Amino acid sequence: MDMIEETSKQIDRTHYGITTRGFRWLEEHGKSKIVSVLAPAISSDGRDLLRATVGADGRIIHKWISSNLYFEVGGRAFPTGDTQSLVKWENALNELKRLEFVEEERDDVFSVTPKGCHFADKLED
Repeated sequence: MDMIEETSKQIDRTHYGITTRGFRWLEEHGKSKIVSVLAPAISSDGRDLLRATVGADGRIIHKWISSNLYFEVGGRAFPTGDTQSLVKWENALNELKRLEFVEEERDDVFSVTPKGCHFADKLED
């Protein structure tokens, strides 16, 4: 893309910046387009988990108890009794961590970052 340039690389991430041409395009098409151009891709499960977390107390409790995964947001337990549900919510949490929408607050507890709150505010229903 000639409106977005690669600016640096890290071990598992590439950072991109907007070129001057890209900014001109954004100005011509209105600032509301910025989110659709720059928003990271996120799965529906990731969106659901982020919305639930932001709408509650901003924390995800994630721990193993007696070989069962306990996954809770704002007092709401997410079902993890079967392998499919377990993988679904594990993947959603890993996605939020990768996007830096949540960070580990302490062992087994993750909290929403300002970046995660900002992104959740921009999500369409």
